[in-house]
Amino acid sequence: MSLAILRQQLAAVVAGTPSTTPGLPTGFTALDAILPGGGIPHGRITEFLAPPGLGKTTITRSLVAATLRGGGGVAWVDAMRTLDPRDAVGVFASVDLDALWIVRPTDPARAPWCADLLLRSGAFALVVLDGAPVLPRTVAVRLAQLARDSDAALL
Repeated sequence: MSLAILRQQLAAVVAGTPSTTPGLPTGFTALDAILPGGGIPHGRITEFLAPPGLGKTTITRSLVAATLRGGGGVAWVDAMRTLDPRDAVGVFASVDLDALWIVRPTDPARAPWCADLLLRSGAFALVVLDGAPVLPRTVAVRLAQLARDSDAALL
């Protein structure tokens, strides 16, 4: 077997089959309009990268609220323990909070393990992995596979 064929087969395994489920709306119509599938894709890892103060948390909160309003469950893994649950209650006051789980591991390094378990449960349309250390490639690939298997979005 040639190296080119092996790379091609590996790429097919990593890429997987795209979800046919429409994306999770972010709550920002203009952003949803430019995202493939009309929102954050199911079965994939989506990463928000920007300097502090540019709206990553605002978009995430809006995405969480829209997912909850749509009837999907959400798990937010707060690795750095910076999310104030009282603030979350105020932000998400108009939605069913029974479908929102906030997980706060005692060690930020345990956050990917928490996301792993939450994705395996299949109970959540969205799992937010907030403030976790940079994921090693093997962990990222495993979490991507779990997101595909559960048809959940991992942010």
